[in-house]
Amino acid sequence: MGTETLTKDGVFDLHTPLLKQGLTSDMRAKTDHMTVTVKVYANGGENLFHAHNAEDHAFVVLSGEATFHIETEENVKVLHKYEGIMLPKDMSYKFQSTGSGNLVMLRMGAKIPGLVSIGKDKSFIPERIEIPGMFFPDDCA
Repeated sequence: MGTETLTKDGVFDLHTPLLKQGLTSDMRAKTDHMTVTVKVYANGGENLFHAHNAEDHAFVVLSGEATFHIETEENVKVLHKYEGIMLPKDMSYKFQSTGSGNLVMLRMGAKIPGLVSIGKDKSFIPERIEIPGMFFPDDCA
């Protein structure tokens, strides 16, 4: 479940299928210190509080709407198209897709030198089912 599309000159694209069900987490570029990922959610999100202990990262909403909970249920940030959020290492968060249609986000992560990431349980991820012939950015308002 990932497609690295970085060319030798460092160029990558964001073109990705829209979904009927599940999620996409496609790596687009990667170096020793940074990753760029396109994430698509048919619905839901990352619904359990978690933190990344070895990485600062940011999300930018490209289509749809995401509601983030930062550290507590009460600290809510609603992100619309072209808005983003920066999450320093060890900051606990979760988010859900709260708009209509697919939530499409760009995720950038920067590893903290000298730290090792703790793995996550991915058994809760639903099967990815694409919408035939539908793609971001072509078929998003």
